[in-house]
Amino acid sequence: MSDNFVTVRAFSMPWQADVARATLETRGIPVSVADANTVSVNWLYSNAIGGVRVQVPEEFTEQANEILSSQVESIDGSTEEEDDTVCPRCGKHKTTIVRKGKRWAFLSWLLAGFPLFYPSKMYQCKDCGETWKYKQSI
Repeated sequence: MSDNFVTVRAFSMPWQADVARATLETRGIPVSVADANTVSVNWLYSNAIGGVRVQVPEEFTEQANEILSSQVESIDGSTEEEDDTVCPRCGKHKTTIVRKGKRWAFLSWLLAGFPLFYPSKMYQCKDCGETWKYKQSI
């Protein structure tokens, strides 16, 4: 095994790199996470230093990229949820549940000290982009 480590992914937050590290370690790939402590102390440094880097030995680079690319769970923390609802416009089943209004809710919380409203759940079609009201089934 070589001593040269190659960066396969860089993340903004240390917990995202820990998920990738755990995924690779369970597959038997040796992993090193660089700059996690620096970003933990001051998260504003993340962009300046290139993020928290997940590194593997050179000979495992291709295998690690395949594993992280095919990973089902989203490491980036997105709030999309898979759903099997039919789109009213195109009739396809490729829909997700998304939250609309997150920015405005956050901005109101930042300015007023509490959120004036909460983000609403909506369905969105992945093919045509149509959005419609979320109806929770009982």
